[in-house]
Amino acid sequence: MSYPPSIDRYLKSPIITLQIGSPPHETTLSAHLALLQSSPWFNDQCADYTTETPTYLRTVHLPDDDIDAVGAFLEYLYTKEYSPRLVAGPSGKPEDMVLEDAGDADLDEGGDRLLKHAKVYTLAEKLRIPELKHLAHSKIHRINSTAKGELKYAKFVYENTTRDDDTIRKPIASFWAHRSRSPPTHPRCVSERC
Repeated sequence: MSYPPSIDRYLKSPIITLQIGSPPHETTLSAHLALLQSSPWFNDQCADYTTETPTYLRTVHLPDDDIDAVGAFLEYLYTKEYSPRLVAGPSGKPEDMVLEDAGDADLDEGGDRLLKHAKVYTLAEKLRIPELKHLAHSKIHRINSTAKGELKYAKFVYENTTRDDDTIRKPIASFWAHRSRSPPTHPRCVSERC
């Protein structure tokens, strides 16, 4: 994805209203048309919108999409990143980047952080933005999670991605295959033969 050559181009473009979710839990956000059009999906949805199109008609409905994922997508459009951002790790090397809000000991107990990035990943697939999909995937691999969190994440991924999406599915299969061959380490699991 490349930014428009001039910031004026997108700041002067029409504002599009995004209606996310369904009533009574519908949320409205807005974004500049020129930025939204970097997504082939949005480009198709907004093909007929111009500055002459009345504001109330420049609306895209996203009834089945997650508000946090759409928010991350919009943040990405404007900044080429979304929260939590990737920051330099102790070595300063690009391959050692870490998420800005998580320390090594900070576990994602319930899988909510994994799920956030998985939802961004699946939205990026729908919107056909491979760079955002790659970014979300790289953030997934920087989260320490529990088995409970991994299960919640795996369930979402397998329900919302295609069978041939090895990028996100293969690591899940590898994780669980490795885990099933490892002896339980938690005292409760040993005594209960988890």
